[in-house]
Amino acid sequence: MAALKNKQHELFCQEYLADLNGAAAAVRAGYSEKAARQTASRLLTIANVQARVAELQAERTQRTQITADWVVAGLKAEAEDRGEKSSQSARIRAYELLGKHVGMWSEKKDAGESDPLLLRILELMRAEKSTASSAAGATETTRPATRGKSSE
Repeated sequence: MAALKNKQHELFCQEYLADLNGAAAAVRAGYSEKAARQTASRLLTIANVQARVAELQAERTQRTQITADWVVAGLKAEAEDRGEKSSQSARIRAYELLGKHVGMWSEKKDAGESDPLLLRILELMRAEKSTASSAAGATETTRPATRGKSSE
């Protein structure tokens, strides 16, 4: 598919790929700032605009060689990294993103203590805390983690 005949639609598609923010793309493409959200919503329902955005995304993927497999492999490597300069928070975030990728939980669902991945992450966090405390010469104290206010 070639560039769209409507130059403002084409510019919107190009701008949309910059940050996937429809309202901001609409403003950058010259549409009214007041109606940017509505304009973006309307434009993204037009079939040839959708097709052009998909085409531009495919071209970018081809050009950069950044694929879903590449991203997942990088997250997996980060989650498994236990090196000296590794970050516990980065590993936990990588596990979280990988879990979302494979559909282990949704934003609405509470994983709870029975979730094996959550239990493993908590186990790893406790082990690292214990190792760090031992290395610093501190005494280990274990307190249960609490979330929010206690129930009555």
